[in-house]
Amino acid sequence: MGATARTYAQTPVKKRPTKSRLFWLRFRRNRLAVAALCFITVEVLVALFAPWVAPYDPYRGDFTATWQTPNGLHWLGTDDLGRDVLSRLIYGARVSVSVGVLSQLVIALVGFRAARWAG
Repeated sequence: MGATARTYAQTPVKKRPTKSRLFWLRFRRNRLAVAALCFITVEVLVALFAPWVAPYDPYRGDFTATWQTPNGLHWLGTDDLGRDVLSRLIYGARVSVSVGVLSQLVIALVGFRAARWAG
C-alpha cells in the first residue's frame, strides 16, 4: 500500500439527502411550479401589506373621477363611484387569502378528526 492509498475506513461516506431536500431539488426543476410559488408568495405579501401598498383608500369615492380608464393616477381605472380599482383589488386579495387559508385549516381539522375516529 502506497502513502496515498486510502483504506475503507478513511473513505468519506456520502450522506443521503433528506426527504425535504429531495423535494426542493425536484421542485426547482419544474419552472411552472416555481413561477406559481413566486406568484402566490407575492399575492400573500401584497394582501398582508395592503394598507401600505394600495395607492388609494378602497372605500373612498371621488365622484369627479367616475369610470376613468387606466391612466397614470389610477393604473386600473376607477369604478362607477370613483373608487380606485387597483386599491380595491389589493384589499380584495386579503379576503381571498383569508378564505383560502381558513378553508384549508377546516379541511385539515376535519381530516384529522376523521382519521382519529377511524382508529
